[in-house]
Amino acid sequence: MDQNTANETMNIRPKLSYVILCDAVGTAPDGRKTLYGLFTKILARKFPHVQPTLAIVTRWSYGTGGHAMMVQITDSDKKEIFKTPTPFNFVLNDPLTSVDIVLGIQNMQFSRPGTYWIQVSIDGQPQEDLTLFVEKMELPE
Repeated sequence: MDQNTANETMNIRPKLSYVILCDAVGTAPDGRKTLYGLFTKILARKFPHVQPTLAIVTRWSYGTGGHAMMVQITDSDKKEIFKTPTPFNFVLNDPLTSVDIVLGIQNMQFSRPGTYWIQVSIDGQPQEDLTLFVEKMELPE
């Protein structure tokens, strides 16, 4: 077995354990994460709406080797409104370990109400399409 074949067999694509949307993520000194304001829907008073903070939390497990994660957000017309400028590169040395990746987005703009999709990809392969509903908040009269 040559060196390239050995490296390819060591690189096993990990499984996406979860994708969570929240307002923010805190990290304790020991590495534990605290998620604040989990949501699946955004209520906006007016449009365009600017979401001050948006965190996308992923956990990758059961893989080995080096990998690259990307996130893309599209609107109901499948128009891209956000894409990570560079991949999040990570390495798993043991298939029994996992890695958490937190993507923090500031001032995310949603131009209109509707359904948005958050697509998480690894090594160029889509793994999950998470739905985010953005709705106009009805104010009481």
